[in-house]
Amino acid sequence: MPDIQPIHIGLLILIIFGAAAWYGFRKNAVGDKAAQKTAEKLNKKTPQEPASVPNAVLNDEPEAPTLKADDQASDIRPVEEVEIKPIVVQPPVEDEPAVVDDFEVDLAKMGRRNTDVDPAVEAVAYFTPKPGMNFPKAQLTRLGRMVEDNGLSGLVRFDFFDQDAKLWHHDLDNVQTCTQIYMATLLANRARSIDDITASKFITLANSIAIQIEAEVSVPDSKTMVEGADRVSRIVKAFDNVLSVKIVSDKDINETVLESAAIACGFTKHEGQYEKTPADATDPIFVLTPSKTLKNEVELKLDVPLVAAANDPLSAFFSIANDLCCKIDAMMTDVSGNPLGSAAAAMIGQQLREVHAAMTAHGVPAGSGRALKIFSFA
Repeated sequence: MPDIQPIHIGLLILIIFGAAAWYGFRKNAVGDKAAQKTAEKLNKKTPQEPASVPNAVLNDEPEAPTLKADDQASDIRPVEEVEIKPIVVQPPVEDEPAVVDDFEVDLAKMGRRNTDVDPAVEAVAYFTPKPGMNFPKAQLTRLGRMVEDNGLSGLVRFDFFDQDAKLWHHDLDNVQTCTQIYMATLLANRARSIDDITASKFITLANSIAIQIEAEVSVPDSKTMVEGADRVSRIVKAFDNVLSVKIVSDKDINETVLESAAIACGFTKHEGQYEKTPADATDPIFVLTPSKTLKNEVELKLDVPLVAAANDPLSAFFSIANDLCCKIDAMMTDVSGNPLGSAAAAMIGQQLREVHAAMTAHGVPAGSGRALKIFSFA
């Protein structure tokens, strides 16, 4: 037998460790080389752009017309500006205590410096009396009956100018000396549009009133009115946008709980749904509707054209949605049932800004008096 010395065992161990180290180094070198080739291939590829998200809010027609202030008003004379003198309030006498009275101001009786007719979206008839004359009130009180007789009830409104106060009023009772009258009818809105028959009735009524009150009248022709109605209808169709989200619970939403939550958020129940309408408006801007098929969800809607961008409607919308979620123990989703996060909210905000910009460019800013008229259902 060979004589195995300790030195032989030590050399054997060194040889084994050396072979293992060499094998590991080669393996790492091969892996590094393969990784480098893979990286080079990836670097040669063009990064993909994220897919565009369909705009769920903006639905603008390319041919949507632009409304101008002088539409339908080429022959309507402007009203002179009235100088308003500052009111000087005398301080109370020092030896007499000032009396504080609580009272409500009737804004309707205060009047307006300018008429609120909008010839861009309304057909307007303008009446003036004979030179140096004014309109007797006894004759003006018959106007309401004449409107009914011509089949235009609810479609026509008047604006009377009080020469004494230099103010405009819709209510004849607030006028002392009337020297100018506007009669207006909306060309189109979400519910209707003027046709040849309605235009003919309006013109006939204007001429009849002119004879009745012995006035000069300026009134558009039937063709101009129908063309204007078509223009306004296309504007309404282009920007008739509603933003919707769902409030979804994992259990059925109790009707009493929902009503309590809705009222706490400022809603009023109306015909099976809950509506939130500003004090100076006729159409609701927020609507909360229970689902007809699923008892565990309700839908919250924002009527986009009715709220000005300056009022930050999206923040108010999400604030109401979050408040409702807390009160009825639910979560907010899109109309497809996908949870809404910060990224989706940011995308909706961008879309809403595009809608507001487009509406302004077309002469009908969201939330303006003009928008409130043509996006109404009355």
